[in-house]
Amino acid sequence: MNPSPRGILVLHPSKRKVLLLLAICLSFTAVGVAMILEGEGLSGWFVTTFFGLGLAVSLANLWPGASYLKLTRKGMECRSLFRRWPFIPWETVGEFDVSKDESRSMVVFNRFVPARPRLAAFNRGLVGARDALPDTYGMPPEKLAELLNEWRRRAL
Repeated sequence: MNPSPRGILVLHPSKRKVLLLLAICLSFTAVGVAMILEGEGLSGWFVTTFFGLGLAVSLANLWPGASYLKLTRKGMECRSLFRRWPFIPWETVGEFDVSKDESRSMVVFNRFVPARPRLAAFNRGLVGARDALPDTYGMPPEKLAELLNEWRRRAL
């Protein structure tokens, strides 16, 4: 993926993954409603509420601009479910890497600027780094880490 002539690259979450999650949540929400209608009160409400929230999150991720990763010559900007992270300059981060556990892989990195120490310590224990990106933006995590490291190297 090459940057635009302005030196900006914007990555979005995979529409396919978002639509798959939306279909799963919609199906289970319908099952929960059917459970309520058949008299399975508490468990039906639990299923409906849980997957209904997942449905809302999936729909929100389809909204243009709700989630993205923007790479510029100066740094990166991340937005997840309409919440914008503070701008992260390239000179304030180390190399990007991939953390793998039994359920998923994610791109992780360490910031040199002190950020919430308790959260940073928790994250370091959980994934081996202070910060992690919320998505892989339709790319394998290794490719995304490679892309981010290339942008960082060019900027520095």
